[in-house]
Amino acid sequence: MHLEKLELTNYRNYGGATFEFSPDVNIIIGGNAQGKTNILEAVYFLSAGNSHRAGSDALLVKQGENLASIRSEVDRDGRRLSLEVFISMNEKKRIKVGGVEKYRFSDLLGNLHAVIFSPEDLQIVKGGPERRRAFLDDTIVQISPTYHYWRRKYDRVLRQRNILLKTMNRNVDIESLELWDRNLAEVGTKVIVNRIHVTERLSQLSAEAHKKITKGAETLELNYICRVSEGGVEGPQEIERRFIKELIRRRKEELDRKITLVGPHRDDLMMNINGLDVRSFGSQGQQRTVALSLKFGQMKLIEQEVKAKPLLLLDDVMSELDEDRQSYLMQMVRDGNQVFITATHLDSFAPADVAGHNIMRIKGGKLVD
Repeated sequence: MHLEKLELTNYRNYGGATFEFSPDVNIIIGGNAQGKTNILEAVYFLSAGNSHRAGSDALLVKQGENLASIRSEVDRDGRRLSLEVFISMNEKKRIKVGGVEKYRFSDLLGNLHAVIFSPEDLQIVKGGPERRRAFLDDTIVQISPTYHYWRRKYDRVLRQRNILLKTMNRNVDIESLELWDRNLAEVGTKVIVNRIHVTERLSQLSAEAHKKITKGAETLELNYICRVSEGGVEGPQEIERRFIKELIRRRKEELDRKITLVGPHRDDLMMNINGLDVRSFGSQGQQRTVALSLKFGQMKLIEQEVKAKPLLLLDDVMSELDEDRQSYLMQMVRDGNQVFITATHLDSFAPADVAGHNIMRIKGGKLVD
């Protein structure tokens, strides 16, 4: 699998630009704020259905414009496939796959797979629980596109339940609340089950990467922290039963606070090194290593599930890593994936790491070389 061509129109700082890529390593050089990361962001959007850094799709549209587009040509084992996304300031996103307009956004997913490494990855470790939940969700979407539907449906049910909590009085509309309890538990259980399964796989694969990077000195372990599955449960039915039970137990508190306090939107991912929480006890170097290990685990999981190597998007990460981590990363680059690397200068690389590769220079949202 590799990306042959990318065309951006009114996307971020690109009025119109077309890029053709090598199936091996592509190095994108340019100063700060010239548009290097925007290229990687657009590629990632085609794989995960969202930006890795923008909270709103509206931020992807060039200032002064109403519509942006990402068009691409993908080679999947010799079969060429076009993927197109149209992002509007005022309307719903539109997509085309193979030139045919699709009405479910999930139809975009599963056609291109990519893992992005960026300086923001450290926030998966250091940031709030929402960053870790997003990491899990983005991983699941790439190996199981239907998860996008359940995740979006959970958000809709949660939003409606919160509206009800804000408007109802105690002991009034309890039947309506119980109906939303059942809906929330049913859809939320699907989210939880997927996250638990992926966490188990990621824990194993990330631990293997971490052990290699630390030369066996550290052991990494991941655990999904979920109130309704504490202590281990036997299957989705038990999780859903516990979910409803916990909603009933906390009903008074939810009515007082006017917000839903139970569900996967409150869950977290715990990361331990040698049994200690890396967020609380890990050094900056250990936290960076964990972030790198998580991404390697994500990459290996996607590769195992889809039977193809995902694209590697390395966004200005070389300057963030010490020599050992750089060396490990470049070993992975030589593993047969199509790779996109951004940097401000070519001297960020050893000569052997750039020889024979496709080098592109970006300035002011334009390809200059």
